Amino acid sequence: MKQRGYIFLKVVLPLIYILIFLPQLNNQIAPNNHNLIITLTTIENWMDEGALHHNYNLVHSWGNEGDKNVYYYKRVMNEEGRNYFVSYPPFATILIYPFLQMFPKEYLPFGFKLFGMIFHLLTYLALLVLFRERSEFQRLFGAAVFLFFPASIVLSGMYYPEQLILFLAVLLAFVIQNKKSPVLIGILSFLLIYTDWLGALIIGSLLLMRLLKKGNIPLDYILIGGLSGGLILIFQYSLIDGLDGLIRGLKIRYLERSGIFPQEYSDRGVNLFSSESFLFLKNHFLHASGVALGIILLLKPKFKQTNVLFWVLILPIGIHLILLFNSNILHYQNLSKVGLLLAVIGSTITKEGRLSWTIAPIIILYAYLSCLSYWEDYANDQSLSEEAAFIKAKNDPNKVMVIEQNGFGENLVILSYLTKRNLVWSSSIEGAQKILESSNQKEFLLFNLKERSITSGLALNP
Repeated sequence: MKQRGYIFLKVVLPLIYILIFLPQLNNQIAPNNHNLIITLTTIENWMDEGALHHNYNLVHSWGNEGDKNVYYYKRVMNEEGRNYFVSYPPFATILIYPFLQMFPKEYLPFGFKLFGMIFHLLTYLALLVLFRERSEFQRLFGAAVFLFFPASIVLSGMYYPEQLILFLAVLLAFVIQNKKSPVLIGILSFLLIYTDWLGALIIGSLLLMRLLKKGNIPLDYILIGGLSGGLILIFQYSLIDGLDGLIRGLKIRYLERSGIFPQEYSDRGVNLFSSESFLFLKNHFLHASGVALGIILLLKPKFKQTNVLFWVLILPIGIHLILLFNSNILHYQNLSKVGLLLAVIGSTITKEGRLSWTIAPIIILYAYLSCLSYWEDYANDQSLSEEAAFIKAKNDPNKVMVIEQNGFGENLVILSYLTKRNLVWSSSIEGAQKILESSNQKEFLLFNLKERSITSGLALNP
């Protein structure tokens, strides 16, 4: 194909992605979009109370008197009874904060999704630059694999650290590969650590690369940047409930999300060795990766392990998939990092020609059908909006708001955001009274959403 044809495709492919994603570029919140809910809860609290009031920490609870020390999943609580989200470093949220301030509050979900779409396209462009020394087909094919990787498209509607870290990692790979400014390498190392735990694995991989003498990198700038990001992160998060509270919160989350410990410690009992993991491997991993991987293997990739991309991208992503197996395999969108791994391998294919142009469009078609299936499975539920309206109409900011149900449900996540209250659950009045006792509260309202009824109650020992 002539150069003009490649330029045409480089422009058209992003437009096709936008067409696929466009139905999701709305102002609605799907029941499964916890990433959006967590981010917007933080953003709205920052807007109302000031980001500095929360030390730019990710506050994931509301500040009503009846919300203090109350939450459906307590992570790290401060002395004021506010719950903070420490599962990820804060830079992704800090970065989107100024952008979302340009939108009225009622349009924040739209702004959030627009930001995610923009960063997905930026990562595609960054990959085109990263692969610029390869053939035009390899360059375009590799970038397109990521652009149309189903989990990556889904994640672009859920902008989160998992998306930003991939963009930063591609930038770091380019800077190291082309021996750019060591200061820039230090800055990117800082941002990697301050964005996602994958950043720590990338820094560790680069240290191993230098130890094994596989390349000459400015180790001092990487260490300064990485350590600075880590120390600031630890200090910032320790302001919530001290260093002990932070370690305790992170330890519990890692036990749940790692998948390398016995299954009773893992969320939903899924770990590397449990039978349940095979279901998610089939429904998530193979669903997202199978077609792209099959086509890449058919086109015969040839990847050299001494390449900088191995140390910056492939090795850290591989380790992350194992160390945080539970988190990656349960959350379909988290597999976006596999799309970056396949993009790198796809950029090394050696079998080009008519066959390649014939089968490559299958990736786009499969991406469209896969994403369509995923979005239909998690369509917006109008009944949740109706339930939220009922709760808001009976809202009392000084009382604990309890939903009558038998266990935790996804409805609590979205209803908490829609009502701007820390909703918890209980199956009985006695259970609601225990919630008051554990949270040092005095009164509750127990909502039966099916019957649209409310029961009020007091603590047993007010």
